[in-house]
Amino acid sequence: MLNLKTSTAAFALMFGLAACSDGQTDTRAQNVEANMQAQEADAENPTYMADLQNNPVAAEPVEAKFQKDRLENKTDEMNKPYFQMLTTEFEMSEMIGEDIHGENGEEIASVSDLIIGDDGRIESIVFANGGIAGLGTKYGKLNYDEATVTLDEENEPRVRMSMTSDALAAISSWEQDKANDYRLASELMGTNAQYAASDEKARITDLVANLNGEVRYALVSASPLEALTDERYVVDFDKVKIAQGDSDGELQLDLTKEMIQASMLYREIDD
Repeated sequence: MLNLKTSTAAFALMFGLAACSDGQTDTRAQNVEANMQAQEADAENPTYMADLQNNPVAAEPVEAKFQKDRLENKTDEMNKPYFQMLTTEFEMSEMIGEDIHGENGEEIASVSDLIIGDDGRIESIVFANGGIAGLGTKYGKLNYDEATVTLDEENEPRVRMSMTSDALAAISSWEQDKANDYRLASELMGTNAQYAASDEKARITDLVANLNGEVRYALVSASPLEALTDERYVVDFDKVKIAQGDSDGELQLDLTKEMIQASMLYREIDD
């Protein structure tokens, strides 16, 4: 439990940091200096110190109120709850480009892309095999359920197949039927999506799936410009829609911008 003096110091320091985030560097310095002066004054005040020693729990309501005020301050992004992936979940971008290992442990291909089915699950793994710098490369696909996907100590996916490179080479070539139908994970990542009832757009930067192949979340920046920052919001994947009617099939979010900004912020599992 923090004593009253420590609570006062913490509050003054946090206030200074908040002011600094708005570009008021002088205000931060002034608050830090004022905080130090307040601590010195408290230490020299015999009545204050005696009261604190005789009633140490008196600091609790102050600290509790401070914490409550922080939680209720919705405009302070530092105090928003963070989302962390489960140990059975992974960013789909981390799987794309990964080597596929065969039954003997050798590298037999690499993951080129992931096909998402209408049920919101990873339907297939598109693999790339052979070729140099993309020339002569063969693309095929395998059902996701045919692969064994595990996560390493850094929560990055590893893919194994119960087949040899010869068996993989015998699989028919695959070509995408239609561009930008948003069945490929790579088509969704880095794509702008229009907010509901608004001309503004967010940007989908990544997708989160679990080992069972269920695509659970989209990681979204509140605007294309904010995609240049590390700030990502987590929304349910079923809120990502393809526009219907008089449109060219653009992506839409079944959410307003305010709803996105009220969502949980994303934090990587090792942060």
